[in-house]
Amino acid sequence: MNHRHTILSILATLGFITAIAPAAPISISIAGNGAAGGLTGQTIDGSRTIYYNRIGDNSSVGNLTDTAGASTGIAVTWVAGKTGANNTVASTHPITGVPAAMFTSDSARTFLAVTTPRTSFMRWRLDGLDLDSAYDFAIFCCREGTGATSSNFTILGQNTLTGSINARGNTDQLLYLNDARPDTYGSLEIVFGFATGSTATFAYFNAFQVTERPLGSVPEPTAALLFVGPLAVLTRRRR
Repeated sequence: MNHRHTILSILATLGFITAIAPAAPISISIAGNGAAGGLTGQTIDGSRTIYYNRIGDNSSVGNLTDTAGASTGIAVTWVAGKTGANNTVASTHPITGVPAAMFTSDSARTFLAVTTPRTSFMRWRLDGLDLDSAYDFAIFCCREGTGATSSNFTILGQNTLTGSINARGNTDQLLYLNDARPDTYGSLEIVFGFATGSTATFAYFNAFQVTERPLGSVPEPTAALLFVGPLAVLTRRRR
């Protein structure tokens, strides 16, 4: 356990802290219009202004900012895969619910898509993660229209998490992959491609948020991630 978590555990034992707030999440837009960190925008529902980052294929960001604007020292790097189509969800297609409170319009409406053959994939790596932390992912995939267009995601580290989400016609659903554990180098890899058995021509990836929390703690409800209270200052890892 690192010094931050040791201090927090002692404070909690002594009764100075009754609950550990999550760190501010890192918000990442998947798009082909250039890589950047420290971007700002208003969430789709207009509830708040957040900081976010943008990556695409063959691109990386060396120091991601969290939604509160703090530098994290975490890097995201393109590893491998097939470069994809870059496009935008029509403004007439509504994005509502939790995704609208989490992402900016730039994040949620822009996407990268892999196309056939259905063995195509994209792969990114997150580096600089805390070995004493777990990481929770909330993934958004969206494309107007109807029909099954399922995207599959695998998070690789000490453990492996996988799940799928249908992007076509999605307005408010997220794929949650919780409790990812970094490998011994402090890294996690994100692999995106077609869901098993998919007959679609494309698979889509718009945006995701990743939240750090101490090992052994319980993932906070998604709504709790939308507000970062003063206690988050104590739990934020300083790099």
